[in-house]
Amino acid sequence: MGQSIFAIIVLSIFTSCQCRQQVTLPISTIDSTLQVNATAILESKLSEINAQSGQVIIMEVQTGQIKALVGLTRKDSTNYQSCENFSVW
Repeated sequence: MGQSIFAIIVLSIFTSCQCRQQVTLPISTIDSTLQVNATAILESKLSEINAQSGQVIIMEVQTGQIKALVGLTRKDSTNYQSCENFSVW
């Protein structure tokens, strides 16, 4: 009997202590369509000039928001791979 009363008291203490602080999640400014297009253009240009790697940063001048961020590096003689997936930061 004594153990069940203790469990009820502990449970009621934990349920009454609710955190009221609102958590703000980060919002990405990456435009997914622009990101895909920038990746395709960069990959095409890197292949054309036979480059080892390349990066694209597209920023909206008025707000400073990053709209696309792409980094590609040579995987083998014909393929490039992403350095990092910046759209999920």
